Amino acid sequence: MSAPLPAADTSRTRLDGLLVAALVVWGLAQLAPHLAHPAIYNWDEAMHQAAARGTHDTFFTPHIYKAPLYPSDPRHWWAAHVWMHKPTGPFWFGALMMHVVGVTPLALRLASLLGHLAAAVAIYLIARRPAGRLWATLGAAGFLALPFGWQLVQGRFFGDVTD
Repeated sequence: MSAPLPAADTSRTRLDGLLVAALVVWGLAQLAPHLAHPAIYNWDEAMHQAAARGTHDTFFTPHIYKAPLYPSDPRHWWAAHVWMHKPTGPFWFGALMMHVVGVTPLALRLASLLGHLAAAVAIYLIARRPAGRLWATLGAAGFLALPFGWQLVQGRFFGDVTD
């Protein structure tokens, strides 16, 4: 059995919890608006949505075309029977989200949102000791504020913020 933490360690743990909660709230404020936007304008997002839908249908084989009419050429990854353009983990998670919230664009976007929030928390937890809590918090918050990689909230980038 371990000894109780000293008061200083307890306050530091509490501060870490508060900072992580603040990062999650900041991330939701930055990334969650228009998350359920029904349109898919980005070609890349459309392909990932289709592959996640294929994974939803047959969980262990991410694919776009369930039964292609013609033999597929593996050199053309966008038309191949098994989707190998990206690792399968995000598609499995997207398929699980489709089982939870339904087969909508929200499912894969929600998976991306959770991944971004988890990455920001990891940035904070990894950087808090070598860089200090202030710089770790600023780095994680800055990561969440960047539009880089966050093309899934279409309303923000395509000007359609009215619905």
